[in-house]
This record gives sequence, C-alpha cells and structure tokens, in this order.
Amino acid sequence: MLADLDAALFHLLNGLIGQWPLIDKLVHTIADDLFLRGTVIFFLLWTAWFMDASSRNREILLCGLVGTCVATLTSVFLQHSLMVHVRPLLDTHLDKQIAPAIDMSIWTTADSLTHLNSFPSDTATMYFSLAIAIACSNKRLGVAALAWTLFAIALPRVYLAYHYPSDVLGGFLLALAVQMFFTQITAVRQAAQKVLLVFGGKEYLLHAIMFVLVMDMANLFVGVRHALRAIPVALALMH
Repeated sequence: MLADLDAALFHLLNGLIGQWPLIDKLVHTIADDLFLRGTVIFFLLWTAWFMDASSRNREILLCGLVGTCVATLTSVFLQHSLMVHVRPLLDTHLDKQIAPAIDMSIWTTADSLTHLNSFPSDTATMYFSLAIAIACSNKRLGVAALAWTLFAIALPRVYLAYHYPSDVLGGFLLALAVQMFFTQITAVRQAAQKVLLVFGGKEYLLHAIMFVLVMDMANLFVGVRHALRAIPVALALMH
C-alpha cells in the first residue's frame, strides 16, 4: 500500500513535466545548480551564525553542522548499501516523464549504474539537516530554510524523476533524527562548547575551518567521500 502511495505521488508530480516548458527549465536549473540551490540555505546559515554571537546559539549551529555531516554521509552509505528501489530516472520499466533539459549522460556513468538505489535522498538529507539546524537557532530563519528546502530542492527532485517521495521523506526523517541528537543532547552541546572555548579569541581560524567545511558541503561532501575511498588504498599500499 505504501509503495502504491509512493508511486501515485511520484506520478502526480512527475506527470506535470511538459505542461509548462519554462517551469520545467526553471525547476531543472535550480535543482541541478549547486550554487543556486545552496545560496539561500548557506545565506540563512551564516545569517543565523552572525546574527546571534551568544555561545548558546553558536553551540547549536556548530552541533548542527557536525550533525549535517553525519546525516549526509550516513545517507550516502545507506543509498549505496541498500536496494530499496531503482532511481526513477534510471528505471526502464517505469512510466515517467523526462525533462528535455536533463542530460542523461550524467546519470548513466559507471558509478550511477552501479548504485541504482535512490533511497534515501542524500541531497534532501543534507539540506533538511541544515534547515533543521537553522530552525533550532532561529525559528523565522528556520521556516524560510525549511520552505526553500521543501519547494526548491526536495519536491523538484521528485518532479524531475531523480527520486521517489519516499526517498525525500526518508532523507527528512534521517536528518531530523540525527539533528535532534546533535542539537539536543547535553554531552554533544558540551563538546561544542569546548570547541568554541578553544577558538576563543581566534574565531578567524574557526570561521576558516567552517568555510572549508561548508564549501565541501555545498558539493555533497565530494572531497570527504574521495578521502574516505582513498583510505583503504593507502592502507593497502602500506602493507
């Protein structure tokens, strides 16, 4: 029954493709452009950080950033380890609409065809994680972040057949669970407090580190993923 509901919601959104070509192009542009889809979220994140310089607020956001890293990498691991269903765009047996602007060569690389599962959505996980962290810091900014994530990032991925609705929902629930742990557990908050104390008087170093982290975050941690893949190779060469 849940699978039927998932498919029905998918076809409801994806079936709109082709009715308004200009909308199709706009949705595709925002969904696939790392800068455009990330600008609003990261603008809100840095606004929340500098708007309230209290240790409590920065503890929350620091915990939220770490939580985002954990949630996103967990999502990537699950997506590559599970086989819940084939990504809609690559499912040859699924009746779907493909936006003309989509470059299928990007989706038919060796890596994409090796890892066909699309659950949960790593993109949705990351942006929902950031939005939840922002909401824990500032409710108004959080509402804006959650709205942008839902309407400019999550739903377009279903519209364009990149994901099923369940992939997006799974990403949201994973993000929520991880962020509730990282932003609400006392021990984690105390660890963040110690980090802030270490960088007390040297905030420029903390901001530089955060900038590098956010830069890789905007690319869905491609740098971190490559580094993790290189570890087994490096260990093998040492023996």
